[in-house]
Amino acid sequence: MRVLTLLALALSLAVAGLTPSMAQDQIGDIVAGRRLAEGWCNACHAGDPGIPEPAMAAPTFADIANRRSTTPFRLRAFLRSSHAAMPAYFLTPDEIDDVAAFIMSHKRR
Repeated sequence: MRVLTLLALALSLAVAGLTPSMAQDQIGDIVAGRRLAEGWCNACHAGDPGIPEPAMAAPTFADIANRRSTTPFRLRAFLRSSHAAMPAYFLTPDEIDDVAAFIMSHKRR
């Protein structure tokens, strides 16, 4: 009986250890991401009501979040690399997580 209890405990701990990696898409601070997006992204991307339309024809945050290919992981990877059509910006890993969380908050559920 003691062996079964120990095995059950070990299995519970193993599953609990997986939980953070399974929840990796839930990282980042949406409010902080919004502040960063207002400073870095709104010149080209319309994101929220009340924000003037951008001068360029970049997709909105909602358009980006609702693409079938967009996942929090892919969005963070995208934000870590440079792209020809976008200005150079330098965000910390935490800032990238925050901006990704903010953009993903526009996803229709």
